[in-house]
Amino acid sequence: MVKLNGEIVPDNIKNLILDIDNCVLDSREWEKYIPIDNTREGWDRYHDHYYLVSENADMIDFIDILIKKGLQNIYFITAREDIHKMREITEGQLNAVFRNIKGWNRIKKYLYMRNTCDYSPTAEVKNNILHTHIIPKVFIDLAIDDDIRNVEMYRANGIKAIHYTKYSTLDN
Repeated sequence: MVKLNGEIVPDNIKNLILDIDNCVLDSREWEKYIPIDNTREGWDRYHDHYYLVSENADMIDFIDILIKKGLQNIYFITAREDIHKMREITEGQLNAVFRNIKGWNRIKKYLYMRNTCDYSPTAEVKNNILHTHIIPKVFIDLAIDDDIRNVEMYRANGIKAIHYTKYSTLDN
């Protein structure tokens, strides 16, 4: 058994869904640039500030333990928009964060992102990804997300989910 966010988690997790922002990364500084007008220009300015993230040592340690215990697949589901170089940037961030974990290259990693210009609520975006790409193929042992609406969505789909609150904001 291992602890995360005050919850005891079995250490025999094989398939994990993991959110990126405010779970793997502390993205609070970046999120200050989320546009309130929802325009393409606003979102482009937001994406220009991607470098304002830092790694979350607690999550790195947690994933390290799971990999040592046999984790096979991580399904990163993020509300980040798959636009411009954001996919490449996100992959680079993930590889940089986990670079020192022995076995990181051994496990399979999947990155699912919000479609370009899809401004649907995050839980809807993630639910669509879940049903389109993941549930038909694999049993998920655990999902971790900082947004309670996403956690509730995973639970409604029969997936054990942890509401990760280390970097929680008032609207979660």
